[in-house]
Amino acid sequence: AHPAHGGECAGSADTALATDNRHDSIDVAIDLSAHTCAASPLAFHSRVAPVQMTYLAYPNTAGVRAMDYRIIDSHTDPVGTEQWCGEKLLRIDPCFLCYTPPAELPEVSPGPSTHDGVIRFGSFNAAAKLSPQALQLWGRVIAAVPNSRLVLKASSFIDPALRDEVRAQLVSWGAPADRLDILSPAMATLDHLAMYSKIDIALDPFPYHGTTTTIEALIMGVPVVALAGDRHAARVGASILNAIGMPELVADSENAYVDAARSLATDRQRLASLRDSLRSTLLSSALCDATAHTRRLEHAIRHTWRAHCAAPAK
Repeated sequence: AHPAHGGECAGSADTALATDNRHDSIDVAIDLSAHTCAASPLAFHSRVAPVQMTYLAYPNTAGVRAMDYRIIDSHTDPVGTEQWCGEKLLRIDPCFLCYTPPAELPEVSPGPSTHDGVIRFGSFNAAAKLSPQALQLWGRVIAAVPNSRLVLKASSFIDPALRDEVRAQLVSWGAPADRLDILSPAMATLDHLAMYSKIDIALDPFPYHGTTTTIEALIMGVPVVALAGDRHAARVGASILNAIGMPELVADSENAYVDAARSLATDRQRLASLRDSLRSTLLSSALCDATAHTRRLEHAIRHTWRAHCAAPAK
């Protein structure tokens, strides 16, 4: 089908959205919100198109019987995870994501450890993703690498009470208080990206991985260590790192996570090499190949439409 027009539907009433889309005779509808803000799940429950899919925003099944497919990849949702989804899984390999970098990027600077020898681990993920399990494991990482530091930055850290709470949790799990740096947010994108000059190695949170934050670290030359879990939200880091050819940074256990972080921290030559090469590695990877990603999406969507047309009428 070739739509004659498009329009903004965020905030539309579910019934009006469903009626409008049926009037437009859409063949395939893709929900990019699911249960996030500005979502219209009831519209899809009423079926706005013969084939319906959910993609990107919500890292789980939509839980809507009328939702036919969910677009993911083999790393986020490997074979065997179908039982946890109401939709059929439509795997777009090697990665369900596609990243377009900002038009302007700060220069990649040498890691801070090159100046004073102190390894700085860090996370710039939203504070809501800093689970007790992640903070406890990060405390183990700091303890495993002598003289290392942990640098955290999130918009929520503008609240001093939250900074104190996170610091207290880390200390309770073994991180020395004098080796913790909790930074206030940088609002402008360039300033935010430039702050990656303050860390050598990024630690992906879990069980809810970073996405844009992980890619931003990589494009600023900062390697990311991730712990692969048992569900989509806990496997996005694995998808990203595999897409850029760095599966060795994906751990399958907490002990392996600590070992991977410690191994990177003690290999200064590799850290320097990654600092110089990660941006070009990312930009030349499948993760940034918009043309190829679009073709894979088109092929997958056409396959679902043909399957619908070939199915017996209900």
